[in-house]
Amino acid sequence: MLIRRQRLLHDTLVRPTEPPLGTPADLADGARAVHQTALEPGHRILLYTDGVVESRDEGGEEFGP
Repeated sequence: MLIRRQRLLHDTLVRPTEPPLGTPADLADGARAVHQTALEPGHRILLYTDGVVESRDEGGEEFGP
């Protein structure tokens, strides 16, 4: 979510989905994309993912606490 001047800007940060970080790049349909958004002083961003703490390394160990 991006909030600017007390207003929620819907879909401003929405991007196409991609395979989770740490998975082989060949699972993606193409090259991974870098997305950019200009931010201004006072902007607030809320990011959420549950994927990182639930992911596992090659040995099957969880990444999270």
